[in-house]
Formats: sequence, structure tokens, C-alpha cells
Amino acid sequence: MFSYLGMLLIGFLAPLIIYFVKKKDSRLTRFHAAQALNFQLTQLIHALVVAVLVVPPAIVFDQPLLLLAFVPVYLELVIGSWVFLILGAVKAGKHEYYRFPTFFCLRMVR
Repeated sequence: MFSYLGMLLIGFLAPLIIYFVKKKDSRLTRFHAAQALNFQLTQLIHALVVAVLVVPPAIVFDQPLLLLAFVPVYLELVIGSWVFLILGAVKAGKHEYYRFPTFFCLRMVR
């Protein structure tokens, strides 16, 4: 549960520390810490892909309105972070497994 709540305070460091410290103690703790890390990595990938696709044309064509494509990604980062992190923290508090939807959380860390 602390890996999800810690992400709201200090970002990816909380689940990273919990993952490396507690990964051999409990499968449930390892699962939720990996889930939180995967969520952070997926959010970073979404933001970087949009930045790579939008910023160069905005600079080359001198069209700052192209940067409005960041709005949906920003909303995904803000709203998705709160909703999925709260859902994950509640399920972790109940000692249940909960997997985020694949679009929001690619499984990279297991």
C-alpha cells in the first residue's frame, strides 16, 4: 500500500525502494511494488512519445498550438494517477491482487 501512496509524495522512489527491499519477503508486496513501478514507467513513456511527436513540428513550423496535444496526456497523467493509485492502494490494503488496465500499465518489471 505504501508503494502507491508513496508515489503521490515522492514519485517512483517509493515503489523502487520497496521493491528492492521487500521483493523476497512477500509475493503480494513484490506484485504491488512492481505494479506501481510499471505504472510510473508507462506514464513516462506516454509523455515522452507525445513530446517526441509534437514538439519538433511545433518548433519547425512555429505553431505553438500543436502543443495542445499535451492536454490529453496531461489529463491522463493527473486523473489516471489518482484513480489507479487509490484503487491499487485500497486493494493492497485488503491483501488482494489488482492489475491496472494494460494501456495504463505495461508489465515491464515483474
